[in-house]
Amino acid sequence: MKFYTRALATSLFLCAYAGCLTAAPLNVAFLSPDPPGNAFWDNVVAFMQAVAEDLDINLEVQAGKTATGGTYMIKKNGLRLLNRSELPDYFITGYWPGATNQLIEDADKKGVGFFVFNTAISATDEAVIGKPREKYPQWIGHMYPDDIHTGYLLAESLVSAAKPGADGKVSVAGLNGNKDSAVSAKRAEGLNRYIAHSNIAKLEDIYATDWSKPATTVATGKLLANYPKIQVIWTAADSIALYAASVIENSGRKPGSDILLGGVDWSDAGIRAVDAGILVSTVGGHFMEGGWALILIHDYHHGIDFTSDLGTTIVTKMQLIDRNNVKQYLQAFGNRNWNKIDFKQFSKVYNTDLKHYDFSLQKLMQQID
Repeated sequence: MKFYTRALATSLFLCAYAGCLTAAPLNVAFLSPDPPGNAFWDNVVAFMQAVAEDLDINLEVQAGKTATGGTYMIKKNGLRLLNRSELPDYFITGYWPGATNQLIEDADKKGVGFFVFNTAISATDEAVIGKPREKYPQWIGHMYPDDIHTGYLLAESLVSAAKPGADGKVSVAGLNGNKDSAVSAKRAEGLNRYIAHSNIAKLEDIYATDWSKPATTVATGKLLANYPKIQVIWTAADSIALYAASVIENSGRKPGSDILLGGVDWSDAGIRAVDAGILVSTVGGHFMEGGWALILIHDYHHGIDFTSDLGTTIVTKMQLIDRNNVKQYLQAFGNRNWNKIDFKQFSKVYNTDLKHYDFSLQKLMQQID
């Protein structure tokens, strides 16, 4: 997609529901950590592109060249973007300690609006950079999912679907991500909170993986050997759940009935597995945050500041797809064709009747009813 600079942008009319307003095209650059081929970030980009098209945003996607660049590549690619002569109006990316803080500072100096999404910021880093619009006025907002709620919601869904054993308890074990992952830690905290509040759930153990198939295969084998009567396996990702399902099946048991499984991400494979009865549920929707952030940036740029409704730090709730609503979701979005949605309906600039931003799955579904 051609990226138009502010200097070359021609004036045009955006006709909103309440009339027409004059504005230059809005230029937003998105820095993705991975090249095409990563299922999660591909979904992020596809959703953002659909939103950008409806709101007349020139969206430039800058993707990493490899999936192993990490913090170094994020910083390098971001600084290169901010050091060129043709700058975007806004810059959006996730948070990588040691990289994003430098990008926020540089963007602020150059008058480029900055929006962080998808990732929480540690208390240590927040003590240095503050919150949006405190130390850096051009850092206008931060959106990230509540991973503690995510872990809790998944545990609740799985235990609710299980039949207690002879002792009246549901035996639960977890397969988490990396030991040093903040996301893993928060999702596991959600699992532990649910266990603490439940009268029937009994947590046996949580095994760490590095999100990979080999590590998950080994961990699942140990879990089944140590707890042969396990009823529920909670996992931190759809991919982990599906790797575990293969091990369970090879052990002579049936995933989805003998042992209940669920994951996180709303991945295509995860949602299809819920529909097939292999998984009980998947919790997700956070890949949409990039698109929701674009809507907030658009409205802010056109004079409607989202802070009066949401504040500058926006914590989102992932949502549940289970056997009760999976067919409805697949019928609506099974092909990930987000262009069928009119995203102007989510914008206060275009939809003047909108009092509060609503980025829920239910609201999204209403757009195609």
